[in-house]
Amino acid sequence: MALPMSTVTDEFHAAIPRPVRRYAVCSPDHFAIGEEINPWMCRSNQPSHDCVQDQWSGLMRTLATLGATVDVIPAVPDLTDMVFTRDSAIVLNGRAIKGRFQHRSRRPEADHVMTWLGSVGCAPADFAMPAHAILEGGDVAVFGGRLLIGFGYRSNRAAHAALSDGLGVTVHSLRLIDPRFYHLDTCFCPLDERHALIAAHAFDRASRRLLWELVPEPLELRIEESLHLCANAVVLGRTVVMPHCPPRLATLLHDHGFEVRVVPVEEFKKSGGAVSCLTLPLDRCV
Repeated sequence: MALPMSTVTDEFHAAIPRPVRRYAVCSPDHFAIGEEINPWMCRSNQPSHDCVQDQWSGLMRTLATLGATVDVIPAVPDLTDMVFTRDSAIVLNGRAIKGRFQHRSRRPEADHVMTWLGSVGCAPADFAMPAHAILEGGDVAVFGGRLLIGFGYRSNRAAHAALSDGLGVTVHSLRLIDPRFYHLDTCFCPLDERHALIAAHAFDRASRRLLWELVPEPLELRIEESLHLCANAVVLGRTVVMPHCPPRLATLLHDHGFEVRVVPVEEFKKSGGAVSCLTLPLDRCV
């Protein structure tokens, strides 16, 4: 589905709305299972191109229906994971921080996304990441004005320190201990200023304790729910857009004032990604 590019203001960061309502996505034209870089991926289990297009288009329609502005980044041949735009950059306070991928096969994605961000007026952040820092956007979350970053599989602590110094904010580091939940956005989803979905089993003991201190009302996922990538969601107002929602979780969210919109993305889950992975938020603030 071809989507029109949204109108771009001359000053990208002149007005930053809350909550997040603007996303960049990448068309799935070249999506495939390439290098097996997480436990979900298997080259013998390739996605169906027709199903990929249908599921991606369904997600785009849902986001638009809920009032989101969606900008489409053109896909690049041979970059089979570029559809997961969340990882290539982190946009905070209207400035773009280039992601630095753990795996060499994904590194060119960040160059293309940063070039695109510059073309729509989103300037790069005015600080540099040290050469040994590794940072993927799926490991970065904003909750209650705080910056939370995962590490253990795809990002390292050197990147946390660089972001803390460059942005002048405190970074709360969270260690991931289950390779199936290799990014923070596979096991943690901020919902509002008080609530977040948390797959506690994906974190070490110290990180679980920190999350329980930071989140006033945590909504804990069961293992079977987190394995459906229920935390890999996006939130528009009081609506949670997620790839799957079992009855228990639907009731829990409803009891806390949230509506659920399920958008199946099974073909993308073959790569270990879902709704959050497919969307790069452009208007987050810390």
